[in-house]
Amino acid sequence: PITLNAVIQPTMSQSTYYMPNADLPQPGLVEIGSPPLRKQVRFYGGRRFVGSAPLTANGTLATLRLSGVTPGLHLYSAQYPGDSHYEALSFGVIAIYVTR
Repeated sequence: PITLNAVIQPTMSQSTYYMPNADLPQPGLVEIGSPPLRKQVRFYGGRRFVGSAPLTANGTLATLRLSGVTPGLHLYSAQYPGDSHYEALSFGVIAIYVTR
């Protein structure tokens, strides 16, 4: 078996707005942060979809374990499909050579 890992770091930003009539612990200040990534990361062997995995480790790591991998050269990549807050992102390609 082989394990594929994909690490993604979303943009972490936070905006602070002043709202004079807001009933908050700090009167008038509202902070809005970046939303987390919500979809699973998709893994591909060449152009063939081989599986997907949820983001763990504080929403930054997707791990997929593949078994029954045949001998030879395999090229794997990962993709975050995008959502309403983030565009699709394709990761680089990793080459793995299986001997037996």
